[in-house]
Amino acid sequence: MSDWPDFHLTHAPALPAKHGIERAAWELRFHERIATALGLSIAAAKDTAEAELESWPDEGADPEWLFELPENAADENLSNWSE
Repeated sequence: MSDWPDFHLTHAPALPAKHGIERAAWELRFHERIATALGLSIAAAKDTAEAELESWPDEGADPEWLFELPENAADENLSNWSE
């Protein structure tokens, strides 16, 4: 038996923490960030925010949005836009 610890047990990647934000509040904050970034009201940015929100579905056992703050998610989506 080796004195070395099992690598896979001691160096396993940490699981991301869930933020605990309810979906409705998450979506509102996502919409607010999109609107602010575009310099629009939330109402004026609604269609754009809804389209961008499609990349953060509320499906599966642990959907990605549970681990990403809405502001970071919106920023990530907007960073993929080209000018």
